[in-house]
Amino acid sequence: MNTVYYTRFLYFCMAVLLISPLKIHTFFDNLDGDDLSLFEPSIDGNSQDVSGGISGDLSDDNSGDNSGDPFAGSNDNEITPTQSLVAECISDIAILSLIAPRNDPTILPIINVPALLKEDIYLRTNPFVTRSLLDLPSLQPLLFESCDWSFSAQAFYNQTSRAYFSCCSPFIQSYIDLTNQNIINEIETALSNELVQEQVPSQLQGNIPLVLGLFSTVKLQQRRAGLMLGLRKEFGKFNLSASVPFYYLENNFFLTDEEQERIGNNPFFRNEQSAPVNSDEDRVEQYFMQHLLADRVGFGDTRVRALANIYEKPNTAVWLGLELTLPTATHFNRGVIGGTFNSTPEQPKFNIKRLFSLTPLCPRESAAQERASAVLSSTVQEFFIQALDRLSTILLNTPLGNSHHRGFGPRLDVKHYFNNYVSAHTMLAFEYFNKRREARFYKVRKDAADFNRDYEDEALASSNIEFLNAQIINTFFPRSYVTTIRPGSLTKFRQNIRYDSKHWQGTLGFDYWRLGKEKRGHIASTLVKPKSARPAASQGKVFGSFGYFGSAFCQRIAWNFLLTGEVTAFNKKGIGTDFTVGASIGVDF
Repeated sequence: MNTVYYTRFLYFCMAVLLISPLKIHTFFDNLDGDDLSLFEPSIDGNSQDVSGGISGDLSDDNSGDNSGDPFAGSNDNEITPTQSLVAECISDIAILSLIAPRNDPTILPIINVPALLKEDIYLRTNPFVTRSLLDLPSLQPLLFESCDWSFSAQAFYNQTSRAYFSCCSPFIQSYIDLTNQNIINEIETALSNELVQEQVPSQLQGNIPLVLGLFSTVKLQQRRAGLMLGLRKEFGKFNLSASVPFYYLENNFFLTDEEQERIGNNPFFRNEQSAPVNSDEDRVEQYFMQHLLADRVGFGDTRVRALANIYEKPNTAVWLGLELTLPTATHFNRGVIGGTFNSTPEQPKFNIKRLFSLTPLCPRESAAQERASAVLSSTVQEFFIQALDRLSTILLNTPLGNSHHRGFGPRLDVKHYFNNYVSAHTMLAFEYFNKRREARFYKVRKDAADFNRDYEDEALASSNIEFLNAQIINTFFPRSYVTTIRPGSLTKFRQNIRYDSKHWQGTLGFDYWRLGKEKRGHIASTLVKPKSARPAASQGKVFGSFGYFGSAFCQRIAWNFLLTGEVTAFNKKGIGTDFTVGASIGVDF
């Protein structure tokens, strides 16, 4: 994907959602003297450093300056100031007069921040549904051969091109509300202000729904590649087997070539001013690999099968037993080429007053203001980067196994031989999982009545600012809580026809898989429980294999080489379409 489009979209978000602190100096250049009295320092002349660790070099030497590049390292702005960049020179009530509604509805703020924050950006916070490698039909071992011991190693590649964000959609618009009409209306109202229009690209004005809609079809891909290892032992009429995958897992967001072309042809993204400066393609690519892709490598869960031959006739055999899924998943490395994300991140802090204090509202020397503006820009960039990381943490940071849940359930196998060459195999299994505590993300519940505050009451100004700070964080950063989770039960059905000659074998079959909706334990009433659980899902697949069977060591050891594959025939709901290809080597002795 051309990651420059994501870069420009980041700048677009900053432009439309944080217009006030970024371009506020233009507004103040047009205020008269009486209006400016709101923003003068206190009479005693004292100023408090509220930089919170922000520093800036006040010299005129800007060599090596990457302040205009959001992909530069964080150390680029670590400098020691000779005076405070952030001073207490603007009151809470003055800030609210610019970003909050007045009691007089005819007086409009530059941008109505409370009206924006009433809306939910996240429509849901559930992880996406994916099938365990242990349940893929083309990765199943040969269980009912005649030899005593059997070992197999199967190389495989599995790809889901469009994972489902919700029960019925593979597009991010069902997860993130990019086309919320109330938000669009408020932004367009802000852009109708002539002073704001001077600071916003003309290509954006009147085109907000179109620009946001270009990203509503972002999709999620998953790739898994590795080895499925299998071991089987027969004890008379009993069959014991185990399988475990060792593999590489990668999740990423993506757009198709056609969707990228539509973005590239949009006037806003053809505007060079909307792209970052001082950024080469390699740096941009590396940046987005760290924020839009997550990967890890290690072992998955282990599947153990214990089956008994309960019925045997010349043409028919029946096995009944148990399947167990043991939580052995562990990763040896993560962030191989992508980013690493903490599944229980702390909530960041946001300070509206700190942003405004970095603007020209606080008198300082021109060189100092240039550095303050650079810090302001990098602060806003970092905010949106962290917001993007939170989305990636929720969706891309998936474990190798089933989050350490144990699975167990009955399994029935029936094999019927039509003649010496053709046989049919039917498998039916159910699996249930234990409940376990794991980290999940939840939206903080919003009450529209909480936003009906008196933003002109100076006595309430400080609490109103703190309220807006908290709502900004709650809007862009769902909270992580350790919650009791019980995955939905599984139903698995497979039917195949197999042809065997002296050395050649071929199989063709159909697989059906259904996962119930997961259940969660009690959560606080301040959190939104709906839309936070994995939805129910079902999928049908066609699978097959073709291979050669031989023998060695005077026919004391049998071996086989199989090519396998599968493809989704239908996905009724909740899970994306995927395919798997593989090559297996087995030894029976």
